Amino acid sequence: RESGGELVEMVRGRFDDGTAWVLRVWPADGEDPTGPNASVELQVALGGDSTSGSSSGSGSAIGSDGQPVEGPLGGSTSVQQAGRTFGAGFVGADVASVVLVAEDGTELGRAQIVSGLGRRAWVAEAVDGGAEVVARAADGTELGRQGFGNGSAPIPAGPTTIVEGPGD
Repeated sequence: RESGGELVEMVRGRFDDGTAWVLRVWPADGEDPTGPNASVELQVALGGDSTSGSSSGSGSAIGSDGQPVEGPLGGSTSVQQAGRTFGAGFVGADVASVVLVAEDGTELGRAQIVSGLGRRAWVAEAVDGGAEVVARAADGTELGRQGFGNGSAPIPAGPTTIVEGPGD
């Protein structure tokens, strides 16, 4: 981690099968959790295990002028735990949906979009296969894409339900 800030909880919820997750933000030194250099961390609780499965990814893209640029898809992370792969990442304000697609372009479902700490993020679970996360505007226009997991394809996620999760 390149963050020197204190870990801050962003939001918590559950996947369709009831698996609880917590999304946290690592602010960079001297920044608050909404700062451009923050990292995201996802923790998943499988079978009552609320301590393992955390991983983090870096925050933002850097423009040609050396300054952070908010794109449609920001820093992301994936967690492999008990044979399952989960992922999460920051999304920009113009993103209306995050679609999960296979290598051949077939739509596999949609990630949950969640909000907290003045930020927005996507959260999804993956299954075997190759995939990308595609950010779309309200009119369906593709805004950006990035890989997801280690050659994994996400499965559809239902609506987010905010619940008490790991560690509670």
